[in-house]
Amino acid sequence: TVGLMTDIILDKTLQLPQGITQTMSECFAAPLNLTTIIFSTHSPVELHVYDSANRHLGSTGDGDIELNIPESDYEQIGENSFAFVPAGEKYRVVTDATGSGSVDIKVRLFKGTQSAGTLTYLVVPLESASTTAEFAFENLTQDASLKLDNDGDGTFDTIVAPTAVLTGGESTDIAPPLITIASPQSRDYLRSELLPIEVAASDAGAGVAFLATELGGKLIENSTTTDLFFEHLGTHRVTTEAYDRAGNPAVAEVSFRVIATPESAIADIERALALGWITKKSVAKDLIQNLKAAIKIEKKIEILEEKPPGKP
Repeated sequence: TVGLMTDIILDKTLQLPQGITQTMSECFAAPLNLTTIIFSTHSPVELHVYDSANRHLGSTGDGDIELNIPESDYEQIGENSFAFVPAGEKYRVVTDATGSGSVDIKVRLFKGTQSAGTLTYLVVPLESASTTAEFAFENLTQDASLKLDNDGDGTFDTIVAPTAVLTGGESTDIAPPLITIASPQSRDYLRSELLPIEVAASDAGAGVAFLATELGGKLIENSTTTDLFFEHLGTHRVTTEAYDRAGNPAVAEVSFRVIATPESAIADIERALALGWITKKSVAKDLIQNLKAAIKIEKKIEILEEKPPGKP
């Protein structure tokens, strides 16, 4: 499997092991006249599906999987869970959080191997490991609101509408959004500067559903200005995450440095004095005079370094 993944990444000619195929029609056991529903979760949650007879499909909590729904299947890949069930039933879908964060839930309908529709709930908040979520699903035309029990006390606290209900070409969208970070750029910025954060995303398929940007792990507005005076010197990273309405994710990031020069340090001292961080004007004056003296010495050094070798 590792060798196959390596060949895919390196764009080599693939030698497929037995049981692995690139033909979509061979990935589904269902005949072309049968519609299949795939429920999937992408986050730290356990996925459970119950049919109208309350038969269970999903984890038992001890590492085993129950496949009590006829003609069903269940797969887990890391924190991603996939439940495959036949259509024609009304299902109750439940997720149990295993940690805080957020969850993406997708419902995809297939008529044979052809996509017949997609329902998504994206970036649904999980307050704690006690958070549960539940919704009923039979088809795309019904009300499929997601009910959240934030603290696990058995009472639903929040109703979440689907992010998107997609049919036709939109439901077949597998291309992630395109993220553009216009600012900051990968370069040095003075600590005395105001740094514009300019981030955008576009998606030619289902359209953009979610866009979030972080600076140093802190969530910020996608179009805002950051005062670098309040940031530490050194390397910083802007990370942007986007989802389209079909649930395809994309991530982009750029790193930049915050630096100081004698001139920017003078501006910082004046700012600190205005904010009351430096309480005595005489202290600020002495600091600025010392920095100006350092600037003069620095310029003399630059002139000396420009003298041709062998000359006084």
